[in-house]
Amino acid sequence: VYLSLILFVVSGLGFALSQHKDFDVIIVRAKGQPFQAETGPDGVKSIRNQFQLDLANQSDHENEFWLSIKNLDSSFRPAEIISTLNPVRVESGKLFRVPVFVRFDPKNLEEGKPRPILVIERKSVGAGSNSDSKIEKEIPIVGPFID
Repeated sequence: VYLSLILFVVSGLGFALSQHKDFDVIIVRAKGQPFQAETGPDGVKSIRNQFQLDLANQSDHENEFWLSIKNLDSSFRPAEIISTLNPVRVESGKLFRVPVFVRFDPKNLEEGKPRPILVIERKSVGAGSNSDSKIEKEIPIVGPFID
């Protein structure tokens, strides 16, 4: 009975450790105006949303996080991420807040169109670091009502 209980606890601990993520990200919409409609010098219209990314480095070493956008629909201009920090270097066990803008084609807002996906790639820094990994999250974009 005790041996089976010990095996159960050890296997539960092993499972919990195997599910541990080295990093996590939370996408938070910035306060204030939720979107900004813009027209570039070439006359191309776009919408810009502002977010804050809370990057949590849960590993035991410093990491660099590379931010990019994966566009699922190639029928219109791809979305892009605008940030003064890319890559973002975060110390072990720290949380770092990064302000970013996502600029996208107004057609992204049409019903049934896929939303841009934020891709965060973790690149290990220093000796003895773990392998690289990534997280993908859909971006909750908003904009004006378009006829």
